[in-house]
Amino acid sequence: MKLQNTSTLKAMLLGAIAVTGTITAVPVWAQSIEHTVEFATGSAKLDKTALAVVQEAADQFKSGSPQVIHVVGHADTVGNAEKNQLLSEKRAKAVQDKLIAQGVAASLIQPAFVGETDLLVQTADSVPEQSNRVVVIRADAPPPAKVEAAPVKVATQVVDSLKRVQFSVGPYYGYNMSQDENLIGANLSADYYLTKNISIGGEQAIFYPPREDGIGGRSVASIDYHFGSIGTVSSMAVEPYVGANAGYIYGMGVNDDVIYGPEAGISFGPVLAKVAYDISDGGVDDSTISATIGAMFRF
Repeated sequence: MKLQNTSTLKAMLLGAIAVTGTITAVPVWAQSIEHTVEFATGSAKLDKTALAVVQEAADQFKSGSPQVIHVVGHADTVGNAEKNQLLSEKRAKAVQDKLIAQGVAASLIQPAFVGETDLLVQTADSVPEQSNRVVVIRADAPPPAKVEAAPVKVATQVVDSLKRVQFSVGPYYGYNMSQDENLIGANLSADYYLTKNISIGGEQAIFYPPREDGIGGRSVASIDYHFGSIGTVSSMAVEPYVGANAGYIYGMGVNDDVIYGPEAGISFGPVLAKVAYDISDGGVDDSTISATIGAMFRF
């Protein structure tokens, strides 16, 4: 079982304050500290890696001065809600007891148990999502001490949980209207999410027209709007999108030309399907319908 430490700042930063001609190192909490402990399905047991994460959290809390330490138990949607509520309570209590055993004051700890009512990653029912089988430990920073010193600039790292990069690869089918030609080949696409709903990307298709000897290609850039999940298929989220693309089509089976037009697609789990209507500068009669379905990877 994998444990992930998601501390937003490694415990404490050191600030330098000039006092009567000398420099004294003073511990400064720049922001809240957070750790995430993952559990196996249906389990509230802390394994060796989990114990190491809790130990690291305890060491940080003892060396600082947190006002309060929140210990929040979560569960995924496997099983019924009542069972998951009890499971999240057992997980939170296991972490709380270990923090106290490591010397953290019990009076600072505020436990909470949310079961499957506050999913960290939204899923349908009965989905075994590791990111939801966790206990989140968060310590709020104490009030800053009042000292006579020049302002200290603290650099912080912003952690972005959005999976922004997406790749897909799969077969390609096209139909060129002006030449009444089928185009069969493979397609590779890459997209970058500017926001949760807007992405930009590019596609490269290589195709073979069965009635001709040779190959052709389609290279386009696109911008798309994603509507988010509208339901599930076999516990996999269904997410449609629409957009537009522009680029160039060339080679056998088509007239070499600039193309542009609308596109639409849908993803469900690891599968991405899309279709585009490529209008040529030669006019609508010289258009190509392009479609692909492939395996999708996001990170």
